[in-house]
Amino acid sequence: MNHVKAAGRFPNSWHNLNEREMFGTTCETTIRGSFYQSKWRWQGRFWCPSLSTIEGYSKSLESREDVIDHAIADYMQKGKELGFLTESQLQNASNIQPESINLSDDVKS
Repeated sequence: MNHVKAAGRFPNSWHNLNEREMFGTTCETTIRGSFYQSKWRWQGRFWCPSLSTIEGYSKSLESREDVIDHAIADYMQKGKELGFLTESQLQNASNIQPESINLSDDVKS
């Protein structure tokens, strides 16, 4: 597979902006590919402009398919810690989170 072609004409730039309905609003996702330590890696971003200016990130993943799920999980973790996502919003979206992020633990003060 030609990774530069898969990433688009300009590797290392954000592309593939998509909208996704989550948390009762329209959220956005984008990805980019680049070489890191001689390997092709993917990065992802996820944000919901109507809820917060916070973005969820994932980086240095080998799988293009996983970067958005990891970025959403990062956003959910930040949303819980900062209090802009409710427990019901987190529960409704919990089916997409990777196992490495546990949103059921209480946030420590």
